[in-house]
Amino acid sequence: MMMLFALVPGLVRYAFSLAALWLGYRFFRGYGTIGLRIGFIFAAVAFYLLLTVTVSLVLYMRVSSSTAL
Repeated sequence: MMMLFALVPGLVRYAFSLAALWLGYRFFRGYGTIGLRIGFIFAAVAFYLLLTVTVSLVLYMRVSSSTAL
């Protein structure tokens, strides 16, 4: 969800932000231990970085391949 907030322009990005907050709230309400909370935050940041880099590379490859023709 955080990746969509970074890549989607306009007001739609705030809907993704609210959805991420809601999912985080639901997760933390069900799992109260500190280890699971740290794991959740670590996984969220790791997926954000991984998916942002992946989408950026795919978009770059599309643009560079269309200009190379």
